[in-house]
Amino acid sequence: MKKLTVILLVLLVSGIAMAQDTIPKETVDAPARLETKVIQLKGPRLASAYLSAIMRIVKEDYSSAASVDYDSKSNVLVITATPITIGKVERLLNKVDVRPDTLTFLTYILKVDGTNQFDPDLNSAVVKELKEIDIKGAKIIYKSRLQAITGKFLTASMIPDDGPGYRLEFRPEGRRESLVLNEFSVVKLVPAKDAAGKTVYDKWTVLNTSFPVKEGKPVVVGISSKKEDSVVLAVMLLKKK
Repeated sequence: MKKLTVILLVLLVSGIAMAQDTIPKETVDAPARLETKVIQLKGPRLASAYLSAIMRIVKEDYSSAASVDYDSKSNVLVITATPITIGKVERLLNKVDVRPDTLTFLTYILKVDGTNQFDPDLNSAVVKELKEIDIKGAKIIYKSRLQAITGKFLTASMIPDDGPGYRLEFRPEGRRESLVLNEFSVVKLVPAKDAAGKTVYDKWTVLNTSFPVKEGKPVVVGISSKKEDSVVLAVMLLKKK
């Protein structure tokens, strides 16, 4: 009987040892199995908020040797971590890393004249918006069709033949689903005379704001420094065909 008891104890101890051998390496005191994943991102850049989220995920990895590196020039993310952590990062990127959309902006600089007549070349949606904000008549000083992609800065110059020019700067807010470039500023080129009497242009920031420009809904803002100038900027994001 004693011999049988000893045999059973030996088998029990052996079984425990074999069970321990089947525990994944990540859950025992042994080096974690690390992999390196190189991910070429689809979008034009990785927003800082998303990069911070990825860094937090990697920081929580089982292995202290896990790391993440983002090369903004090549738009490449390099992750060294356990497969579970890499999977978490990939699931996040599937939601936020999307190919950019092409955006087309119809932009006008308008002289408000109060004649109740609107330039025949004005887009009908822009005319409707002008009327809704009680602008009675406007003439096109400059018209331009600008193209950009989501997530990219856009700068364009609008220089009429018979007056000072303007530079538009759009700063993207970065989410594809809203199709918006937020925060645009307008810089007016103001003519002045130098000591030799030559005409030079000083840059003067007229507007720096954060109106969202959405599909089919024009944004109209005043950009004059003087009331008698009555110059407005109209920007409209055209719908994708």
